[in-house]
Amino acid sequence: MADITSANAIFTLNVPDVFGTSPQTLQGFATDDAFSTQEIEIGETMLGVDGIMSYAYLPYIIHMPIVFQADSLSIPNTMETWIQAETATKQKYKANATIVLPSLSKSYVFYNGVITRLTPTPNAKKYLGPQSYQIDWNYYAPQPYTALAALGL
Repeated sequence: MADITSANAIFTLNVPDVFGTSPQTLQGFATDDAFSTQEIEIGETMLGVDGIMSYAYLPYIIHMPIVFQADSLSIPNTMETWIQAETATKQKYKANATIVLPSLSKSYVFYNGVITRLTPTPNAKKYLGPQSYQIDWNYYAPQPYTALAALGL
C-alpha cells in the first residue's frame, strides 16, 4: 500500500497586495479537515434527436474550503489579515497558492483566488471548534513535483 498521509502536505498562499512577495505557509489545520476541492463540472453533453452527441467545454470556478483548528496561527496571521485589508479598502485581493503533497509526489498551483466565505468565529462548545474559509480559484495547474520540492515548497 502507498502512503497517502496528508500530514506532510505543504500549503503556501501568496496575496501580493497584502503580504508582498512573501508566501504564507498555512498551518494548524482541523483534525478531520484541512483543505479540499469540490467537484466541478467541466463539460456538458447533449444528444440530438438523430442520436448524434454534441458537447461543450464549460468554464468553471474551483471552490476550496480550508478548515483550521481554533488556535491556528494562520487565522490571525494570514486569513484575518487578508480579510481586514479587504474590509479597510473595500476591494478584493487575489491570491495564488501552491500545494505540495509529498506522500503522492504531486503538487498543484492555484491562480487568481479570492475569499468568498468564512466562519467569523469558532463555535464555542465543550471546546472551541474549527473555523473555515473558502477561496474560489479561477484555475489550477498540476506542476512537476521535483521542481517545487527543489524550491522547498
